Amino acid sequence: MGKLPPAFIRGLRRIVGRKNLLQKPTDLFAHSYDATNKPLQPQLVVRVTDRGQVPPILRLANFFKIPIVPRGAGTGFTGGSLTVRGGVVLLLDRLNRILGIDETRREAVVEPGVVTEDLQRAVEKIGLFYPPDPASQDVSTLGGNFSENAGGPRGVRYGVTGDWVKSVLAALPDGTLVDSGEDPALTQLLLASEGTLGVALELRLHLAKFPPDTATVRALFPDTAKACDAVTEILSSGLAPSKLEFMDAETLRCVSRYLGEPPPPGDSTLLLVELDGSPGEVGDNLPAVRGIYERRGAVELSVAREAAEQEKLWAMRRAGSPAVARLKPLKINEDVVVPRGALPRMVETIEELRHRYNLSIPVFGHAGDGNLHVNVMCDPADSGEHARARKALDELLAAVLALGGTLSGEHGVGLSKQPFIGRELPESVIELSRRVKRRLDPRNVLNPAKIIPPSEE
Repeated sequence: MGKLPPAFIRGLRRIVGRKNLLQKPTDLFAHSYDATNKPLQPQLVVRVTDRGQVPPILRLANFFKIPIVPRGAGTGFTGGSLTVRGGVVLLLDRLNRILGIDETRREAVVEPGVVTEDLQRAVEKIGLFYPPDPASQDVSTLGGNFSENAGGPRGVRYGVTGDWVKSVLAALPDGTLVDSGEDPALTQLLLASEGTLGVALELRLHLAKFPPDTATVRALFPDTAKACDAVTEILSSGLAPSKLEFMDAETLRCVSRYLGEPPPPGDSTLLLVELDGSPGEVGDNLPAVRGIYERRGAVELSVAREAAEQEKLWAMRRAGSPAVARLKPLKINEDVVVPRGALPRMVETIEELRHRYNLSIPVFGHAGDGNLHVNVMCDPADSGEHARARKALDELLAAVLALGGTLSGEHGVGLSKQPFIGRELPESVIELSRRVKRRLDPRNVLNPAKIIPPSEE
């Protein structure tokens, strides 16, 4: 793409002020990355400090036909906040106010730049609870969570971001403001659209009562098969864990090195289960979980009741992604989902791919809802290894679909998964999505070239 028109830059300067136009090479470089670690550098970064600035920015971009890419904290795994065709990054992290918390109605109203954990801490002070908990909750923003429909360990009981969004105020690609109010259809249209159909400016979120008691049960199993058997029995037993997480042996070794702790014995697989509710409920359910673990062959078992003990266990789980990233220069992160009953077969398939292609493929994730983070590791400088990794990835995705699963659970599609979307969705659905995009964004300025593959016409 050519240089940005001077008149366009002057218009932006009038809207946000000179100091909020970031053009230094260091600024552009800093906003050319997300967790995919594949840089795509913007031509300009515009920092928004008031939501009223967004509609005129979008109108200006439409007039000049300049791509605009919304960005929160840039923690995504699929390139959704990166520019593809040049243009402007619209930086929303300064829209970070919690506008209100209604204790009676159990609602919070927030701007998109509020960090997830900041909201959680604020509502917990008054006995309320915002459950969605992506691993990046200490840095990721609620606007980004909405754009990807992010989940987290608590998804097994409490669902994902979309289950907690009551309504959204958004700017459409032409700058028109819309409030979904009580219209779930409009909320659902914008949810998980990755900033391609609108820019979320305000979210009204449901809250729950804070659970008065929790306990975390940690168990090591001698192999993944026994761990999967335990998962199946827990989910079929009538128990309702708030978290049910899985980490395979390779992930555990990476995390141990990352945290400077002794590695677990052998090829152990870890399960973490959190129970929450009243003290009576938690106390009644703990023996049932212990019994399942013991019947399914756990070789090590412990229960954490104190908050500090539990946090240490969950910090280990959150360390999974950065820990495995140290294995190889390239981490191909796939957040596939299969039906819960197919989890043992999925894990077997991954193990077979690991051995057949001689690759490191650490696996961890949300066993409770069948969402596994499969990390195919390789060195792109090693052409043979890189080719094996691509073959393994291809077979992995085919196996997921054959088991009735989906290729993306919570990380979105963005750029990384766009080449594979045609495997899961028929062309009629893809074309319908193109028509929606053309209707709302006829000049294709808002986060172009994401999610839906371009038409062959």
